[in-house]
Amino acid sequence: MATLIHTNIPIRFLKSVPGKGALASVLAIGLVASVSTFAAGETTVEGEILNTHVDNFETKESRQEEILKTRDQKFLKIKQRDDQPQLESGTKVQVKGKKRGDEIEVSEPSQVKTLAAPSEPPKDRTPVGDKKVAVVLFNFAGDQRQPFTGEQIRDIVFTNPEGTNAQLGQSSYGKLRLSGASRPDGDVLGWYTIPESNETCNENVYYTWINSAERIAKEQGAALDAYDFVIYVSPNMPGCASYGWYDGGRSYINGYTEKSSWYVYAHELGHNFRLPHANSLNCTGPDGRRVAIGSQCVSEEYGDLYDVMGSSNSSSGQTNGWYKNRLGWLSPAGARFAEGSGNYALNRIELPSDQAQSLLIPRTRDAAGTVQDYYALEYHLRGTLNLPVPRYGTTIRVVPAANLFDINTSRSTLVDTTPETPTFEDAPLAEGAAFVDPASGVSILAGRYGGPQAVYQIQTGGAPLILPPVPPKPKPASKPARVRQWVAAGQAYTSCKVGKSAGGCKTDPAKGVFALKNYRVAYKTANMEKGRYQLNINYKNVARAPKGYSYKVRIKVNGKVVRTVKMPVTSPGQQERQFKLKNLKLPADESKVELEWLNNKSVGSKYDANLAITKVELKK
Repeated sequence: MATLIHTNIPIRFLKSVPGKGALASVLAIGLVASVSTFAAGETTVEGEILNTHVDNFETKESRQEEILKTRDQKFLKIKQRDDQPQLESGTKVQVKGKKRGDEIEVSEPSQVKTLAAPSEPPKDRTPVGDKKVAVVLFNFAGDQRQPFTGEQIRDIVFTNPEGTNAQLGQSSYGKLRLSGASRPDGDVLGWYTIPESNETCNENVYYTWINSAERIAKEQGAALDAYDFVIYVSPNMPGCASYGWYDGGRSYINGYTEKSSWYVYAHELGHNFRLPHANSLNCTGPDGRRVAIGSQCVSEEYGDLYDVMGSSNSSSGQTNGWYKNRLGWLSPAGARFAEGSGNYALNRIELPSDQAQSLLIPRTRDAAGTVQDYYALEYHLRGTLNLPVPRYGTTIRVVPAANLFDINTSRSTLVDTTPETPTFEDAPLAEGAAFVDPASGVSILAGRYGGPQAVYQIQTGGAPLILPPVPPKPKPASKPARVRQWVAAGQAYTSCKVGKSAGGCKTDPAKGVFALKNYRVAYKTANMEKGRYQLNINYKNVARAPKGYSYKVRIKVNGKVVRTVKMPVTSPGQQERQFKLKNLKLPADESKVELEWLNNKSVGSKYDANLAITKVELKK
């Protein structure tokens, strides 16, 4: 069976994510207070657990932190092994360990003793319905910059048709809406100046900042307890992080204020919804080459380009069906379990449906036969928002069978079905393509795409399904041309005014000839091989245009004007002559070339109606 190695806990070094720039990160929080410093040595401390998720897009790090809020309102970061269990925020604990500055280090789970469950159940922050959101702007006594306005933030989070609210609305099929308690188009409060310094930043300092901003806002009349989610935003500080608190409904954004930053707010709200990251699965076979699924696989943080909880700025604003089902966004029939081999249909994941949109196929089982994880399939095409997505098809992810809300074990991991390329941009399974996992006996054959539903042939367990070979992509009917001659030798097309029959210049799409208005004619072609060409035009003046008159020709390549040239008349009643233009560059195969004859306004257009074009040729 494949081995999934999570190399990213507690600190996960990320791949470079395009588009995030040198901005700082984001934070979602539960409770906050001042920093506590203790002398080194063994100690026993009692307090309350606060779960924090850290996203630092500047340093490409992400980590989960457990903070101990002590009885005297101090804060210690609990440093422990990666495999130690995660406790709910609000759990009363006794921690025994070594104190080093603002950290307490424990080596065994037994050193964290649970005294009591959370005294109050967490506030219902299920992301369904009209959720009240406030954005609080704050700065510092020593840094009172106000580099953005409340209206800018309102646009990003609430009102922009491609902003956070719209993105979450589409992903939830309209089940989630963000609004303000005072204004339906969103509440943005502040600026508030806190007394603390921003010269350094770490987890404990962030708690202090947010606590201080909350206190001052409330003193000035802000009813923050009326909101389901509160987002705190400060001016950008390079090197500092952003956070999301799993159970607290609060987040901190470190200066993301560009319109394209909607994904940062959506990502951190996702952590408030208790969603982990969406990762990718990088697998290698025995020979060290990349494979779709193999004996050695590494889960790479933020690696899912198709999920806002992954490389979110590249996504369509969607999160995957596994996460949507956890949040209550899919219909009761939305998540379907594969009960055995057979044909299964899926509706598009980004559009609302009362039918199956996510298919879960058992992947691995323990010795007792209990399913440990699944392959999760979903079919997707472009959604209704004009947001970038690398490619469409069928995404395949590995998802766990249990621990749905444990950040360390509940991540989805995207499978790359085209491992021969180094990128995950083409990770989805293509139309008519097959994915085979020999170890688990799972085989998936994709059907036709393009409609509201796709059908898959699934084999579960036993020997892998013998799949038919995937047919090669159809080749073009003919090789891109190296020579194109619009006008056959000896046949003349005379420029004319549309509607007149004289001169034989009627539109003939088969030959690429189009009569235009105002004594103009155009020639168009496609299917040209890339390279440099010579343009040859044979023509004659049949109207005895005066000496010095020129016929103007506009040349377009792939819709862009590259040259405007003149074909001069040297004498009245001249015989046929040839115009040559060398080094006309076509940048790619299948290039489209257009030639348009324009009116010569300086002399008048009457002579343009008497231009006889006997040959137009592109020759490589």
